[in-house]
Amino acid sequence: MDLSNDMELYSALKNIKDNSEEEAFIKKYASDDSNIKFHEYLQEYIVRNDLSMAYVMNNSRLNKNYGYNIVNGTRENPGRDKVLALCIGAEMSFDAVQQALKLANHPLLDPRNERDIRIAVAINKCVRDVIKVNLKLEENNLEPLHV
Repeated sequence: MDLSNDMELYSALKNIKDNSEEEAFIKKYASDDSNIKFHEYLQEYIVRNDLSMAYVMNNSRLNKNYGYNIVNGTRENPGRDKVLALCIGAEMSFDAVQQALKLANHPLLDPRNERDIRIAVAINKCVRDVIKVNLKLEENNLEPLHV
């Protein structure tokens, strides 16, 4: 997710005034990810990166039954912290986490929120265990990820 590119897109979107420009913009930039759900994205990510579900569940520190229900789509609309925990457990990059949050209909990691900043830095440092992320959050008097 490139913020400078996003700003250019917002600027272009702000200036669209006729139907032909609207259709051209949609054709060029509209995401076709709207049909994919978070659990499908996570499943694909795990397979594509040759990870085991047990590995992801262990690193996420979620209750295994609850986590598996999220991954198989039985548990719809998991909370933001649960999504983040699964993303961390799946070794997702920052951009992949942002995409996962978007697909799960949760706010993206906010560069103005200290908790989100610390989570993002942990992701960038390849911290893959939610316990380690939570320790860092608690050291800074921030709410840990609720898993």
